[in-house]
Amino acid sequence: MYFLQKFLDNATALTILVAFVGYLATAWSARMLARRKDKLELVNRRLNELYGPLYVASQAGNIAYRSLLKSNAKRKVFPSSTAR
Repeated sequence: MYFLQKFLDNATALTILVAFVGYLATAWSARMLARRKDKLELVNRRLNELYGPLYVASQAGNIAYRSLLKSNAKRKVFPSSTAR
């Protein structure tokens, strides 16, 4: 009877210990995932704020350059450096 009582006490303590370790692991994992999500959102926001306007400016410059070439009926605006 004493052996069974001791086993049940140890099983209860072990169950509580395993549950507590599982809780700590879950909390740590959730915290790490939240940090990773925050970092990813920051990078995405920075990319959108930088490269979005940069892309639009690049496309506008390209359209203006092509329009200038078309209005002057040329292939290049600047003279070639080899034709001296």
